[in-house]
Amino acid sequence: MWIFVLIILTATIAQSVLKMSVLNRLSRTAIISGTIILTALFYRSATQYNLADLKNYLNSSATLGTLCGTIIIQELFMLVFGTIMLRRYYTGKKIRKVNFIIMLPSVLYPLSYQLSLVYLFNTISGIDYYKTNLLLATGTILLTVASAELLSRLNFRKKIEFIALFSIITIFLAMFLPVIFSGSAPTGKIITLHWNMLAGIGIIIIAVLFFTAASYYGLYIKTFQYINKIKEKMI
Repeated sequence: MWIFVLIILTATIAQSVLKMSVLNRLSRTAIISGTIILTALFYRSATQYNLADLKNYLNSSATLGTLCGTIIIQELFMLVFGTIMLRRYYTGKKIRKVNFIIMLPSVLYPLSYQLSLVYLFNTISGIDYYKTNLLLATGTILLTVASAELLSRLNFRKKIEFIALFSIITIFLAMFLPVIFSGSAPTGKIITLHWNMLAGIGIIIIAVLFFTAASYYGLYIKTFQYINKIKEKMI
């Protein structure tokens, strides 16, 4: 199960970087640095856990359920405000600053940093916690800022397409993964469980391919623009 928890975390981090690339350079650098620095200040809490605790956390169905629930709430919130932003953008209206709250990194971004600290603190012998935390924080900030800088070179339309794509993919993952791994198979029904898992994973893969193709051909923006034209005609 741990691999799917890592997939969820990776997808939300990638989406967070993509969202922040929409902001100007000063804003995204300040947000990324502030988030990591604040998280790094609590590095001592990572020293209280060992690898067994980390494995139990990553392999827990409760962890998967909590992360998926958080993602669903977060993504629905983003889709609502994102729709408002797109409507204002394509109708020529000024986008309110409060709407840019959706461009903030996911709450799972600092969580991923803390999990990385727990892993490093328990795999490197004789490690200096303070220096390791400082190096990881610096590296995370530089990598995230550099990634956001590269993504910022994409045109606005492409970035919106990819943000929408990641939102839909993460929502699908958050909806189906807890169902796939809910409960345990009784004796003699392991094959049934495996088929259920394969079916669920297959649905997710098909959904990802579909929405990736939709993003590539710009169907999201085209659909939104078509709806706007219909509304204008009705008015």
